[in-house]
Parts: sequence; structure tokens; C-alpha cells
Amino acid sequence: MLKKLTPAIILTALLFSCGEDTSGPSGALSVTVTAPPASGAYATDTYTVTWTGEGTGNVSLYYNTVESPIGQQFIASGLSVSGSHQWDLSQVPSGTYLVRAIMTSGMETASSWSQGALEVDHSGGEPSLAITAPPPEGATANETYTLRWVSSGFSQGLVSLWYDTDTLPGGEMQIALDQPDNGEFLWNCASVPDGTYRIKGMIADEDDTVTVYSQGALLVNHVPDPWIVVEKPPPPATQPTILTPSSGAATHPQEQPLPCGTIPILILPGDCNQ
Repeated sequence: MLKKLTPAIILTALLFSCGEDTSGPSGALSVTVTAPPASGAYATDTYTVTWTGEGTGNVSLYYNTVESPIGQQFIASGLSVSGSHQWDLSQVPSGTYLVRAIMTSGMETASSWSQGALEVDHSGGEPSLAITAPPPEGATANETYTLRWVSSGFSQGLVSLWYDTDTLPGGEMQIALDQPDNGEFLWNCASVPDGTYRIKGMIADEDDTVTVYSQGALLVNHVPDPWIVVEKPPPPATQPTILTPSSGAATHPQEQPLPCGTIPILILPGDCNQ
């Protein structure tokens, strides 16, 4: 036989049930790759990937040449929510890569790609330069764009930058000359014609000079400022004036009475000017 539950029993059951549900994560998941940084990085044999996260779960790391899960390669898994991982690059071909962190908790996931790219170089420490922004998949700019690069083997190298529609010698246009090798340059491209360009970079010091082109292209697209056209509305339509005999009652608001015996006529707009 079922017994009727008193309010006190119901309240007690609710209090106990609220403290027993531990099936899901305590909050929304999020993870951010902090190294490689936005300015990019350079490595030969090993590199320390770092990330920060919120929530409860495990982190896995992958790398790819573009921001796409298609073709991404495994680095490590079972890592803490926030931390670092010493990545062995001995089996990674020389190239430019982005790092992805995926955080998993039950059925929930969160992921992010590194803002900057990692340049892996197995050339034996020879001086090198790689342009990391625009990235291999390309980018779009309107008024300004931050060009980024990574270099190695230069003690006090100076960087010069150009843009060109191709990678053939000649025809490039100057962006900046003899800039400090600090990894980035804010380019004011407001006066650059719309088009698709490759970035040419050169770094030089007293001993060496290296010249490269960006793997990806930069699309310069100047969006026009919003504008509004105000048009004067057309004049209201003018109705014809009908003149009727005075003996008849006017049925139109513009009808005018005439002496009895006259013939009604229709006067169209503009007739009076002729």
C-alpha cells in the first residue's frame, strides 16, 4: 500500500538528491593554446606546447598545416586541463604547423588552434626565415594586416618586406625596409589595390641573407563605406478637372459648375499653358 508523503519527507529527499548528481561537468569546457604564440615560434628537435583550460576533462594535442581536422596528426593525449607537453619533432617533417588542443569530458568537447604557427626546421641550424602570417590557408585584409615571421641563425638581422601578385623575380612592391627582427609588422594596406598577393620577406645580417615568400596568399579587399541615397518622392498624381453644366449636381471634388446649356469638357493637366 502506498503511503502519502509528507512535505518534510519530500524536502529531505530533494536535498539529498541535489548533492548526489556528479554525472556531468561542473561548467562549460574551454581550452586555449598559448604556445606557439600569435607571433609564431621556431624549433628544430623539440618544442614545448602549452595550453590553458577550464572545466574537468582531458586534453589531446594535434598538428596540421591548416586549421582543419582533415589530415591533422596526433601529438599526445590524456593531458591535464592546463599544462605543457614536450613535443618530440624528430619524426615531424620540416614545415610550418598549427597546433590544436581538444578537451574532452564525457560527451562534451572543446577545441582551439594556436594563433601562431610553429616553424619546424631540420636543416642543421642554417640561417632561415619563414613567413607565418598570412598562413598557408591564406587570409583577408581591409585597411591593415599584421605580417608575422620566424627566423633563426641571425644575431642582429634586419627584415624587409614586399608584396607581389606572384613569386617571380621583379614586380614586387615595397612594404617596409630594415625592420627589427621582432616577429611581426603592422602593415597599413589601405592604399593597396584590391587583389591577391604573396608576401616576400628578406632577413640579412653581416654574414647571411635569406629571402622567402609566404606559403599562403593575402586577399586585400577594401569594403566600401556604407552610403545612403535620398531621392525626392514624385509629386502626387494630378486628377483632371471636369466641368459640368450648372444644372447638374457636382459628383467629383474637382467638378466646377457651368452655365446651363454648355457642353462638359475635360481639361487635362498642362492644357491651360498652351
